[in-house]
Order: sequence, then structure tokens, then C-alpha cells
Amino acid sequence: MLHPGGSAAAEIAWLTWFLIAVCGGVFVAVMALTAAAVWRRSETADAGESAESAADSESRKPPPASPVSPLGAGFIIVAGAVIPALILTVILVLSVKAQVALAPPESDITIRVVGHQFWWEVEYPETGIVTANELIIPAGEPVRLELSAADVIHSLWAPNLNGKTDLLPDKVNIAWLESDSPGVYRAQCAEYCGVQHALMALRIVALPRDEYDAWSETSQASDPEPATEPQRRGRDVYFRTGCHNCHAIAHTAATGRRGPDLTHFGSRLTIAAGVVPNTPENLREWIANPQGMKPGNLMPHTELTRDELDALVDYLMSLD
Repeated sequence: MLHPGGSAAAEIAWLTWFLIAVCGGVFVAVMALTAAAVWRRSETADAGESAESAADSESRKPPPASPVSPLGAGFIIVAGAVIPALILTVILVLSVKAQVALAPPESDITIRVVGHQFWWEVEYPETGIVTANELIIPAGEPVRLELSAADVIHSLWAPNLNGKTDLLPDKVNIAWLESDSPGVYRAQCAEYCGVQHALMALRIVALPRDEYDAWSETSQASDPEPATEPQRRGRDVYFRTGCHNCHAIAHTAATGRRGPDLTHFGSRLTIAAGVVPNTPENLREWIANPQGMKPGNLMPHTELTRDELDALVDYLMSLD
């Protein structure tokens, strides 16, 4: 909201700051009137006590009643009814205008996003590309999102690009994103979904159109065959230890969908849905002890020798 990167976020930011300014002005006005009323009441009480003391030898009289407000009943009607009605009318009109502006526009690109505990599945149905925890979009163009959940309720919020939209099991919600310029933006699960809800981030990468087209073409190609002996051993470890039962790699016998797709894994920015940068050292630690890095995730511990672990890391990092 503080740094909108798209037209939808700019619309939300403008309306939000307007509401903050209006509410702040109303708060200051109410506090000022309250302080003035307290001060006048104090003066009236002091005057009543002085009059009572001077007339003590005659007869006791109750303190004089508070005088009618010098501002009159007209001020009360205007301040208490007319002005609030005008403010609420303006807010209603601007809110409807923002709602119309946030309606999903026409788009040539549709991306399916599925929320899992605790990661994001991303699919481009027109091209068959499947990836995880990263959403690649062309800058300057609206992108249609079809959002759903595989387990519990999640919510996708990219504050620099748009508002949040819930992801529900057995239901598809529609949202859209548009980035004004190339850049990397962070989205977050904004609905508590379990122990690792806070560590469920999605990287949104906006590319110039020509770079996006090049990425799409590259991503549709199969990963290269292992080029070195350690990478070949790593591929053998991948299939022998059952990694392929949960993690798919396109154009191979690995077709599992329970965990993130690992096609072109080596080109990703982060590991474990944004927990740490994607480096060989972090990947080695993640495979050796996934619960130590992200407690509560569904990846089990796998017993590997040091050589097997190094070979597996070498193979996965080669998938770019």
C-alpha cells in the first residue's frame, strides 16, 4: 500500500489514505469540541460556586443551570447530521468508484494458483508450465488469476499490486494482477492456515514482454540431461529415495503432485516458499533437516549419506 506498483494497488492506496485523512480530521474535530465543552463546564461551575458563596447570608440557591449552547441548535443539526451524511456519501461514491476500477479486466494470460500447506502451486494452462512459489508475469499487462485451495482456506495478498483474495477448497475465485514496471514483488498468505502460515510467501516477478516470452519458451522445454557424473548420481538418488513420488519434474518419470514441482528448480529465487535464498548450502540443509528449517511442513526427513546428499543437490541445482 505504501509503494503501489500497479493500477489496482494505486486505487486502493489512494482510497485508504483519503479515509485515513477524513477519519483523522473527524477525530481532531471531536476532540477539540469535547475539550471546549469541558472547559466551558468548568467555568460555569466556578461561577456558580462564587455566586452561592456571596449569597450565603440570604438564602441558599442551587447553582445556575448551564446556559444554552451559544452555537445554537442549528450548529448541532449541521455538525451532528448534515456533515456526517455528506462525509459518508462521499466515501460511498469513492468506494463504488474504486470497486468498479478493481473489476477484473480482459486478459490474454490466465494463471492458476493453488494454496497448499504451506506453499503455492502455480500453473499456466495455455502452455502447460507448472512451477511453485514463484509467479512470473509480463510487466504492463493485466493477468487473470484463478485461485483455489487444496486443503484449508488460504488468502493471496500482494500489497504492491492488488488487494487480498481468499483461496477456498472446491471453489475458484477470480483475481488479477498488473505491474506497471518490471520488478520483484512479495505476496503472502493472509489467512491463518496452520503453524507455518507466516512462512508462506509467493515471489511475483514482472518481466518485460520479450523476457517473459523467452522465459515461457524456456520453461516449456525439458530440463537438460545430467551433464556430469555427480549429477547423474544425484538423479539416481532422486528416484531411488522416492523424491519423485511427491515432486514432479516435467518430461521425466517423476510425476508426483503432493509437493512442489521441481522442473527448472535451479532458476528459482528461494527455497521452502520464501524461507531462504536458493543456494546449494541452503538446499543441502533443507533436504537434510526440513523440519528444522520449517517446522510443521509435510516433507519427511530422508536418510542420505554425505555423498548422496551432495549429488542430489548438484542434480537439483542443474535443473535451470
